[in-house]
Amino acid sequence: MPQGNVAAWSSMISGYAMNSKVDVARKLFEVMPDKNEVTWTAMLTGYTRSGRINEAAELFKEMPVKPVAACNEMIMGFGLDGEVGKARLVFDQMREKDDGTWSTMIKIYERKGFELEVLALFSLMQTEGVRPSFPSVISVLSVCGSLASLDHGRQVHSQLVRSQFDIDIYVSSVLITMYIKCGDLVTAKRVFDRFSTRDIVMWNSIIAGYAQHGFGEKALEVFHDMFSSSIAPDEITFIGVLSACSYTGKVKEGLEIFESMKSKYQVDPKTEHYACMVDLLG
Repeated sequence: MPQGNVAAWSSMISGYAMNSKVDVARKLFEVMPDKNEVTWTAMLTGYTRSGRINEAAELFKEMPVKPVAACNEMIMGFGLDGEVGKARLVFDQMREKDDGTWSTMIKIYERKGFELEVLALFSLMQTEGVRPSFPSVISVLSVCGSLASLDHGRQVHSQLVRSQFDIDIYVSSVLITMYIKCGDLVTAKRVFDRFSTRDIVMWNSIIAGYAQHGFGEKALEVFHDMFSSSIAPDEITFIGVLSACSYTGKVKEGLEIFESMKSKYQVDPKTEHYACMVDLLG
């Protein structure tokens, strides 16, 4: 193969590396006359995306310059391999970080169950004046809900308002879920009511939240409000509604709703729905 220029070689290496031909990519990499940051990062990414983290780590050590993109790949690679400590070491040694660096480290902590570390890292972001990215916000809200940490959740909510992420339907769905898990159904409903157009996740979250906390009547009210929207209930909706009927002792209404699943909404009852009916009729 003619030597060509660096961009052409880098493109070839990237193409092979990202199409499960990492060893072919490495052979090209070894004979390439000149390498730049893009070349090194492409080869490194091939290893990390193939799960060959040890080879990625060796290559990372050899890199004359470690660009942010390469460091982010190593953080993700180490994290997915369960080497969370090594991922954090790469993070801490970086002189410059971008949005992807912070969100990747936070996501790794969340996935591996390091929930307190997620909150600590998010706090560090605020201390350093880093504007949180969309993925970071989602991860932190999920952790706040899992820990039922209402104080942290409120702090994140305030950050959302400042960053104008609170106007996003998906973010608000996660925000509603967080407040519900923390037991603050009043604020959850307040967030829900801000939107004239709601997706199925928002409807399901508020219905299930009311049902799980023993507010069956309110869950049924929201379910009936759903009829005036263009959103059709799905199987998750019916789990929440049937649970609400069980909590409130509304046997007749529960039976009618159960019958309507298939006949009106073409939703096939699953094991969870039958379990709700057993509770309702028990």
